Amino acid sequence: MTGRDLGLAQIRDGARARYDSRDGYQWHRPEAAYHRADTGHQDYGCADTTSSGGAGGSVAPISGECPSGAPIKGNANSMIYHLPGQKYYKITVAEECFATAAEAEAAGYRAAQV
Repeated sequence: MTGRDLGLAQIRDGARARYDSRDGYQWHRPEAAYHRADTGHQDYGCADTTSSGGAGGSVAPISGECPSGAPIKGNANSMIYHLPGQKYYKITVAEECFATAAEAEAAGYRAAQV
């Protein structure tokens, strides 16, 4: 994708629309960024991705870190996931979190090659 992401710009500007895979469209790569941008809206939020039926079972990170129940870090820009103990795991800022590699792969991520 090149150029400006208008969907993300709309959310940052306060758009009130659902930008997730349960709005009638398939999951898309920028979805995690849309959820992060939407956290600034106090009275609106994208659908809860912590429940089953989210994008591959993803869980939202807290301050860039994954909870213990979903420790696999997903980088939405590269679509690469990092497992605990891997070389770049500690410095990777999580954009999505997964309990299993299978969940990350179902959401379109691939394993880190380190």
